[in-house]
Amino acid sequence: MRPFYFLLLLFLFFTGCFVMTQKVPQYLQQPENQKSTIIGIKVQVKNNPSLKAKRVVFCRLQKSSDMYKSPSCVISNYWDGEYAYLINEPPGKYVAVAAEFTLKKARYCSYFSEEMIKETELTVQKGEVAFLGDFRVKNTMAGSQYADEIFKGALTKLKKPKSYTKKHDNVTVRVTLKPGKLKQTTLKESDKAQQHYFSMLYQNFQGAKYHYKGSYATGQKGESARSQFISRAKEVFKDTSWSKVIH
Repeated sequence: MRPFYFLLLLFLFFTGCFVMTQKVPQYLQQPENQKSTIIGIKVQVKNNPSLKAKRVVFCRLQKSSDMYKSPSCVISNYWDGEYAYLINEPPGKYVAVAAEFTLKKARYCSYFSEEMIKETELTVQKGEVAFLGDFRVKNTMAGSQYADEIFKGALTKLKKPKSYTKKHDNVTVRVTLKPGKLKQTTLKESDKAQQHYFSMLYQNFQGAKYHYKGSYATGQKGESARSQFISRAKEVFKDTSWSKVIH
């Protein structure tokens, strides 16, 4: 390979323009039945667009009033390097309520505001490959797994006291966690949706380094954004049974 092309490939790789797509797992390569759907979404961090959500939490709404307090959720089961997918789910009305990002092997979770959740709402028809949208979320730091001065508590168990120095909003705070189990209950200065989904999902994401309040920054759900998604999905699912229904 010529040096120029080698350097070009390196540039594309490290700038995020060249993404290697993971193969769709075998168990997701065909619809479970005629009603099965695929739901796709892209979520990026506003101040760092190269940081894309690898996992997104969806809720299927039984009624409109469940939007900000759904009793059950499901986590996306595939990521192609750009979009997170929920594959083989029944039709219905869906929203996205939270997302997980990974940077340098550290996990970061964002719990969406009521405004953000409302923007993702979509009714998915049977057998459809649906696109919820391409969003940028503004993440505001809510706390970390060590900082109970930011949270009301921390879900952790220690054999002996441990102290940590944390810097938050340009203020350095020394935190001491004492032996025992402290209950994680709420996310400070958040709306009702963030409080509800944080309380529901924290156990799934307790290994995350930081937890953020995610507010809506921008979103694209129009024909141009949908065309990009469909083009990507055709390539990702071309060797699967789903290829017949992607259009």
